[in-house]
Amino acid sequence: EGSEERGHSWHFEMDPDSIYAQTSVGIMERTSAEKVLWIGGLGSEVELFEQDAVAEDLHKNFSCVPVFLGAELKDKHYKGFCKGFLW
Repeated sequence: EGSEERGHSWHFEMDPDSIYAQTSVGIMERTSAEKVLWIGGLGSEVELFEQDAVAEDLHKNFSCVPVFLGAELKDKHYKGFCKGFLW
């Protein structure tokens, strides 16, 4: 499927070594969950005009909901909240 059909220029594929791939099967096998929905940030910034299409693509194909944070907010979240409160 080309970028025009997807509505964005990004390409996503499953990484079999990722925690996403490794834990999804275990969660489904060991719980009564019917579906796993992953929520989190991407490693790169996505332009505002592509965010809706990227979110739709990730939800449809990977059961993921991306959280889009700008560089400054991402830095404050990690260094302030995560480092200050979680670990």
